[in-house]
Amino acid sequence: KRMVEGEGLEAALDQAWKTKPPQGMIRSPRLESMARARMKQVLESFAETESSFKERAATQTLTLEGPRLEFQTGGLTVRGTPDRVEEHPDGILLIDYKTATQNFGAREMVEQAYGLQLPIYALALRHHFEKEVIGAQFVELSKKVVRSRGLLFEEWNGKEPGKLHQSRARNSLRPEDPGELWAVMDDVVAGVVEKYRAGRISVTPKRPDKDCGKCGQKDVC
Repeated sequence: KRMVEGEGLEAALDQAWKTKPPQGMIRSPRLESMARARMKQVLESFAETESSFKERAATQTLTLEGPRLEFQTGGLTVRGTPDRVEEHPDGILLIDYKTATQNFGAREMVEQAYGLQLPIYALALRHHFEKEVIGAQFVELSKKVVRSRGLLFEEWNGKEPGKLHQSRARNSLRPEDPGELWAVMDDVVAGVVEKYRAGRISVTPKRPDKDCGKCGQKDVC
């Protein structure tokens, strides 16, 4: 957040370390130095991709860690707070930061109702700001920051000025108009809520080949 607001990398890291130091670490100067070095590497990668994004997309940051949203469907209210919202001449871009690889995108959300946090935020933002959401993007905070996955539209994909992302992820890029996709996702979310309220809740993994290996409950299942 501080870096997006323009604060330098070292100052942002120092302040974050003081405010929210890593939990569970065995305290020693050597381990803390190693942890800070890893964090600095991630932040350097983020700063590089952020600079390229800002120069190309020419967006303005609308909100950071906000606003508090409510989304109602089928008698159920879902509340949450998006990480970041950017304003573009054509609409708004939702950004969600992740510290782990997100190996899924729009295709899984639409076809399998998988990972619905991002589309629920997008649907809520459309009502909150009364503007079209022209992208919902994961930003993976790792040694090589990845910004190519999520619910992304082909119209705003590319290297030209005004484009929001440069993605080759086929499972994330969508050819249709944003309004058309969000109408579909509205129905997908409503279908999940209907099943939930009816007590039809399955624990069957939707992607066993990708998810079961890292699941902490796999032995119980």
